[in-house]
Amino acid sequence: MKKIQNRYAILAIASIVNFVHGNPYIWTVFQPYVQREYDLSVAASSQPFTIIIGIFAVGNMIGGYLQHRLGAKRTILVGSFVMCVGFFLAGIAPYDMPWMISVGYGVLGGLGSGCAFSLLVAVPQAWFPDKRGLVTGITVGVVGISGVLMNPLCDFTLATHGYHF
Repeated sequence: MKKIQNRYAILAIASIVNFVHGNPYIWTVFQPYVQREYDLSVAASSQPFTIIIGIFAVGNMIGGYLQHRLGAKRTILVGSFVMCVGFFLAGIAPYDMPWMISVGYGVLGGLGSGCAFSLLVAVPQAWFPDKRGLVTGITVGVVGISGVLMNPLCDFTLATHGYHF
């Protein structure tokens, strides 16, 4: 007998993972710390955000392609892993290598987040053919909620511990 999955569990998991993928939108919290610690201009310290938004679009396209090759679950896991590796690299960037922040946060973070994001919206829609608009609103809205909740948390953490690990 085939196991029937609970579609609300799929929606909850997709929303939780999308909450994490909302992190790129709180760059303004990190920017002053990066600017100060690496002695960068405002323009140079905003570059990682510019890159992540551009690469995010490319990641969405790659994610759609990978879904047909690897499946949705694996593509979401790979995308999330790539994003986390990128954020980790940005967090350990040496003082003489601020470009690693753009590569980690911008390129890898955008690529991974983009790969996962499109599927985190599409997969729940398939489970809710009767409520596609509502499900899309929930999964995308969680990204905005992430910014509202993560902004003060990250600001507190950065003020307490600084930018580097």
